Amino acid sequence: MDRRSKIPHLLNVLRGTLGDAGIPHSLKRTKNGWPYIRFDAPSLGIEVSVQFRAKRRHPETKAVQPAHFLAFLPGDSPGRQATRSFETMSEILPFLGIDEQAVTEGKKARMALSTEERAKSVMTREVERSYVSMMKL
Repeated sequence: MDRRSKIPHLLNVLRGTLGDAGIPHSLKRTKNGWPYIRFDAPSLGIEVSVQFRAKRRHPETKAVQPAHFLAFLPGDSPGRQATRSFETMSEILPFLGIDEQAVTEGKKARMALSTEERAKSVMTREVERSYVSMMKL
């Protein structure tokens, strides 16, 4: 199995937090197989994509790039993207406008679920398929 196809635990934790807050999201993969999630950010009012990148060490300089969340936002012109990097969940949640009170209430309601079950989208498969078919038109 390709190591890139594995979904990082912290990305699943973020997906679970989105589910707890009642924010519909979908798990996608880049052309190279890297997992990311797409959803409408409440504070931004636009669709964003978020990836989790593990800690890396540059082979020549030995400089360490810490693990971080990378949020992709629409850029200034068509076909361009802007990125923002966040090292912790406590940094990315306020930026995206995810309400802590909604998350707390959602966690109480979904307490019996595991992290993997909480990470599933709140959209049904039929609704997600209808969105995908509309986007293909």
